[in-house]
Amino acid sequence: MRFQSLPIERLLITDRLCIYSTPNLTKDIKDYYQKYKILCKEVRNMKDELNEFTTQYNVDWINTNSNLINLSNVINNIKNKNTVLLSATRSAEDTLQELRNKFKQTEIVGYIYLSKLISCW
Repeated sequence: MRFQSLPIERLLITDRLCIYSTPNLTKDIKDYYQKYKILCKEVRNMKDELNEFTTQYNVDWINTNSNLINLSNVINNIKNKNTVLLSATRSAEDTLQELRNKFKQTEIVGYIYLSKLISCW
């Protein structure tokens, strides 16, 4: 098949062979290069956004874990203080009960003593 006579700017097609004119090919290459630059910029922006998101996520994760550790420490401290306070309360109740018993014994001894004094008069 022979090439048809077409203007140089037009695409000439023969059996699966495409021939471009130099100006059209140059223009297409420039257009593709411009699109490539735009896509590179968009990909770079998306990569930066992903890095920011990842960094923020990591910071949030670290802060959350740190807060959980702090919360765990606070809970353990409260449990320990609660145990100490319960022990102190039980000890105070025991001491109070001992004082009541001693007071009762003193009352009884005092009553017996007074009874003996009165009976002696």
